[in-house]
Amino acid sequence: MTRDELNALLDAYRDGTLTPREAERLAEAIRVGGPTGQDILKELESGRLLSQALEGTDGESFVRSFFERLQALKSGDEFVRAFQEKIEGSGIPKRPPTTRASRVVRRPRGVPSRPFRAPAIAAAAALLGITLLIVLSTRSGQPVAKQGTAVQPPFAPDTVEPDLAALQEARRLAEAERARLEERRRQEEGRLAEAEREKRRLLDAQRLEEATRQAEAEATIRRDLQALDAARKKADVEVQRAKTAEEDATRPRPTLATVRAATLDEVEGEVWILVGQARTAAKSGQALLAGSGLETTGRHGRAAVRFDDGTRLALGPDTRVRDLLEAGAPARGKRVFLAEGELTAQVKPQPSGRPTVFETPHAEATVLGTTLRLVVDPRDTSATRLEVTEGKVRLKRLTDGKSVEVTGGHFAVAAVGVDMSVKMTAPDQIVLRPRDGKIVGREWKLVKDEAASSGEALEVLRTKGADWVQWIQLVRSGTSGVEFSFIADANKEYSVWVRGACTATRDRAECDMVVLESIGGRFDKKCASMGPLGVTNAFAYDGYERGAGYWWVGGDANGEKDSFAVSITFTRSGRQTLRLHASESPMRVDAIWLSATQKTRPAKDQDGPGAPPRK
Repeated sequence: MTRDELNALLDAYRDGTLTPREAERLAEAIRVGGPTGQDILKELESGRLLSQALEGTDGESFVRSFFERLQALKSGDEFVRAFQEKIEGSGIPKRPPTTRASRVVRRPRGVPSRPFRAPAIAAAAALLGITLLIVLSTRSGQPVAKQGTAVQPPFAPDTVEPDLAALQEARRLAEAERARLEERRRQEEGRLAEAEREKRRLLDAQRLEEATRQAEAEATIRRDLQALDAARKKADVEVQRAKTAEEDATRPRPTLATVRAATLDEVEGEVWILVGQARTAAKSGQALLAGSGLETTGRHGRAAVRFDDGTRLALGPDTRVRDLLEAGAPARGKRVFLAEGELTAQVKPQPSGRPTVFETPHAEATVLGTTLRLVVDPRDTSATRLEVTEGKVRLKRLTDGKSVEVTGGHFAVAAVGVDMSVKMTAPDQIVLRPRDGKIVGREWKLVKDEAASSGEALEVLRTKGADWVQWIQLVRSGTSGVEFSFIADANKEYSVWVRGACTATRDRAECDMVVLESIGGRFDKKCASMGPLGVTNAFAYDGYERGAGYWWVGGDANGEKDSFAVSITFTRSGRQTLRLHASESPMRVDAIWLSATQKTRPAKDQDGPGAPPRK
């Protein structure tokens, strides 16, 4: 057989077009051996069919199929028959298309094929199986069996050792891949959670911004409502003023030239008499005709009016009254209209059926005999406050006619929209001004002082008594000092501060002490400055020379011992009395402040609660 014929047979085998005749010739060549047989074996080993077996993904199945063929060698007839059936049934795998040119030699169709030789085919199949076993044994590390030696099939369970290292490596790689995927999933879940948190944060921020806008809108509405309420309140006041003016214009008036209502007892500062539209300067001792009025202007303007029966009215700064009427036609008793400001009255007992009546734009107070204080604040002219010191006063609100009985030690407020109830006068803050005191003896006097909180001060220039024994005797005699009367609660602790100033130009350390004495009250400690006669109902306020001008002292200010003031407690509720005595002078006293809350020293420029505004 020539080389070209051999190549043609091999190509036909590879292409699956090998005829039985050609297969017999190829098997004969393998059986004869020699160079031609060797070439056939090499071609088969390197050919496409063997390559598919060795490089395929299902190598175990391919080896198993060849092992089955080798088992068929036990019976030559069975193997030849099986091999022939494979060939005739196209069982030989066809070579897939390739781009490489193949040499195919076609036999002429007219040439008859040579008879099939079964032994040759059996030999070729056996040789092919041996070749495959040699190659696979080399790959799996098995020794190559010599020719004629029994060969154990490589896939037999009892002879094939599993590659544990490869399996372990495969498992390691699979676990590593699984771990990588799990880690990647955790990262993605983290990113998703972060995205959800960011979304919630943005939603919360949006809700917060919306809530803030809503709160601002609500605050604006509340401010608008407050402004409307204030405007309505002012409108109510203006309506009341207009109504009062209209009633005033239609009220019958007496003949002023013939009826005297009262006498102008004291005049300080700017005081004016009002007669109709006329306004003339007032003088002390001047008669006030029925229907006339009075006006004080500025912080120093004050006036005192005395009626024939001893009833006394005191007008504070920036106060205006009109329609002063005495008992008799057309009035049935004393009548005073307080337009604004502050008025204090000491009303003598009145005849039956002839009460003293005080009117304001908001209320009417009917008095039979008492001491009272009536206030229409110029800064808030929508309310009237009545404080009764002694006796009983009936207060009636003009807008609805409601009235209450106010007794000594109590107060009530008449205003639109305010509960008209009677309350105790004793507040937590009690401030005593110089004009609130009653001067006894000749040591003290009331003087004007621009530096004082009220524009006035109590001044002492010379002190009687050379030692503590004489001073105590003088105090107990009650013949000198300034007496203050006020309402306070029992068993309430009040810190007591005295605002004063040392006016001496030399020896100031010997000119800076006053003493407070309580009638019915007790200080929380004994005063060491009062020597062996120290008592608990009196305390020395010392050390004013340490500061310039007025400042608050709460006891002994020498060495800052009075950072916390001494306190006083009264044994009963109601009217209380404090007496101010001179000790070391010259001195001036601006105010006495009893406070249930002010425990530490007030600021030097603090005037205390209820102080009139400075101008």
